[in-house]
Amino acid sequence: NTWNVGGDLTCATALHWQIYADAGGVPAGDPWGLGALPVWNLTLSPTDPMVTLTTGNSGFLTNVTLNLPLPVTLPPGTWWLVFYPEMDFNSCFQYGRQVSETSNGSSAQVINPGGGFGFPTSWASVQDPSTWGLSEQDFAFRLEGQMVDVPWISVNPVNGVISPGGI
Repeated sequence: NTWNVGGDLTCATALHWQIYADAGGVPAGDPWGLGALPVWNLTLSPTDPMVTLTTGNSGFLTNVTLNLPLPVTLPPGTWWLVFYPEMDFNSCFQYGRQVSETSNGSSAQVINPGGGFGFPTSWASVQDPSTWGLSEQDFAFRLEGQMVDVPWISVNPVNGVISPGGI
């Protein structure tokens, strides 16, 4: 959804997707380079053929679907998907997520390293009073795919880096 005037995500200069390893119930790193690097990331224009924008709750093109030509392969475990649009605050608007009534694993996390809007500079639950203090714990999203066993891939538990496994 978008707020403070609102608009389509075509206003964004880029859309970012990142997957981080888990670090005790929060992502092991963040989009500003603190902590571990993402184990997977992708940045595209909102007009890229792999991106489909559809109408969200407010009537603007704010729902985002990413159609990957090749799957992302991760070993079993807890992983954090981070998505955010890159936009000029003065010429676009504010973008945010819709909450979901599901309760999958850990609660959704938010971060604002610059401290804007009074939000915490390290990962915090969406249920924490320092964020929105929501009663719900999840944001609305859906991942589709299939589970595949790839025994030659391992994840370094310290930095979350995926690499070929040992002998």
